[in-house]
Amino acid sequence: MSFTASGAAAHYEKAYAAGLKQGGAPAVLTDILAADNVSYPAQYPLGVMQIPLEQVAGTYTKSRSDSFSSGFYPKMEEGSEFADKWKALCRAHLEEGIHTPVKAYEYMNLYYIVEGNKRVSVLKYFDADSIAADVTRIMPPIADTEAVRVNYEYIDFFHQTGINYIYFRTQGCFHRLMRLVGKSFYETWSDDDRADFNSVYTRFRTELEHETGHCSYIEASTAFLTFLALYDYAELKNMSVTDLRDLVLKSVSALELAISGEQASIRLDPSEAKAGFLQALIPVSRPSLHLRAAFLQHKSPEESGWSRSHERARLHLQKVFGNEISTFSRSGIGPDEIGDAVKEAVSDGTDLIFTTSSVFLKESIRSALEYPTVKILNCSLNKPQKAVRTYYARMYEVKFLMGAIAATLAENHRLGFIADFPIYGTIAGINAFALGAQMIDPKVKVYLNWSCIEGVDLNAFLWENEISVICGKDSELGTQDHRYGLYRISEGSLWNIAVPVWNWSVFYEKIIRSVLDGTWKSDEPKGSTQGINYWWGMSSGIVNLIYSRRLPTGTLRLVRSLRDAVAAGTLHPFSGPLLSQDGRVRKGVSETLSPEEIIGIDWLADNVIGSIPEASELDPEARLLADYQSVRTGETIL
Repeated sequence: MSFTASGAAAHYEKAYAAGLKQGGAPAVLTDILAADNVSYPAQYPLGVMQIPLEQVAGTYTKSRSDSFSSGFYPKMEEGSEFADKWKALCRAHLEEGIHTPVKAYEYMNLYYIVEGNKRVSVLKYFDADSIAADVTRIMPPIADTEAVRVNYEYIDFFHQTGINYIYFRTQGCFHRLMRLVGKSFYETWSDDDRADFNSVYTRFRTELEHETGHCSYIEASTAFLTFLALYDYAELKNMSVTDLRDLVLKSVSALELAISGEQASIRLDPSEAKAGFLQALIPVSRPSLHLRAAFLQHKSPEESGWSRSHERARLHLQKVFGNEISTFSRSGIGPDEIGDAVKEAVSDGTDLIFTTSSVFLKESIRSALEYPTVKILNCSLNKPQKAVRTYYARMYEVKFLMGAIAATLAENHRLGFIADFPIYGTIAGINAFALGAQMIDPKVKVYLNWSCIEGVDLNAFLWENEISVICGKDSELGTQDHRYGLYRISEGSLWNIAVPVWNWSVFYEKIIRSVLDGTWKSDEPKGSTQGINYWWGMSSGIVNLIYSRRLPTGTLRLVRSLRDAVAAGTLHPFSGPLLSQDGRVRKGVSETLSPEEIIGIDWLADNVIGSIPEASELDPEARLLADYQSVRTGETIL
């Protein structure tokens, strides 16, 4: 049955009213290209494809845009030739569908219509998802901006997948996406691959919008990337609608945080909760509460100094709080076992769980979403969700002091730095060491190598570069290998100069006390989806430096003064000017890196000789850590 002319007229009347209410006009590509200084754009045809109407941003020229509102509703009055053509297309769409492709340019993942604007208008009015289009891509001019870098990453992604409805604002996300679906970045997708991905994504976005309301395709893409980081793609492909809906519902706080783009709330010092007015006047006795806390560790204290430091802190808690708490520790847990370990702890009535390795971060988040009444904290940097608080220490402050000491002892202006893993915190430590040394000796060079790269001969590296003063691994006193901390090798003898110390008791005691006192919630930003990252420094006592009394008197005075200044906040290791290896000015003379910038450092200071290794170069243990904490966003899965 044919659609009547009166019916088409009624639709036009509604669309016209919506256009007048919305106002504005579609974006004009020629104006955008002029603003971007693109005079002779490089372009190539992509052929006919389905393009999401959500991503149709405008028209090619201004003359075509005057007839439409910003959302492509018609603005020409009834009785005009434009209105008659719009109504004819409306009838064609309702009777047999619109099949003739429009012609469009794509620029920066948005589409601008050359021919077929009224077809777009009709389909947008009827809330269609996409339209067939013969597309020509205009390449953006190469520029060192985040937007352009992301776009070129997208172009590579599109070339392999043919997918144009996923987009991000941050570089590295397309690489992460490919890893999470089990593909290498330059692996071509089959038709089945595209169909599976579209099915999972479409069902996910439907459930996401059901829980959170409408979101843009970029917001949905960002939320989907977070979802894939938490749940295995292979399982999602075969998951029922009901089970997928349940996962989205459990994950909604994490997805909203991803959409909001909020950074972590970084707590640089222990907070002191203040008593309320009435509480100050009328002291209230604390209710009887027995707290059960679990410490879940990757390696055993016998094989790992890191685990040993956390175990000492646990035993300290038991002494301090006595019968108010009970704690237990389990170690030797693999990343694929931590979920079951948390589940077992929860079933035993545990109130508070500390997972002491960043390789547990993914499962810590999943478990926190599964058990929202249990408090879970993970020892890592930069990836907190509202459900999980993370904690670490500003070890870069200590490395800065070690660099200053080292520079007073190296007569040939050469220092060595043996780093362990290219993850958050490590790069800041390398640069802080280099900057501390440079402050004492402007000519000093720091030669960097990595213990996590298989086949590297570190002894040969030190010998070939004539290095005798080295910053090695952070170990503990009493270890079998005496090459730890800052040390010097001279004429076959080894001198341990300084060693960093972690004191986790400071942190754990404060957290336990906040739970017992009922002040745990006071750290949460009000009305925010932010996660919390505790990142305490020397001022709190969570880290410190033990140094040899054999140091020259002047050096002892220097390091004490520097330590006091750093702890007091009057001297900041990352105050400008700061230059990176590539000659870029990272901060000017009167500027200082923010905590977020320090955590995310992915560059090396200009006096560092060496590089940050690629993921493919790392040994299995380092690769595992980099999966969750790599400074290169494209190499992580979280």
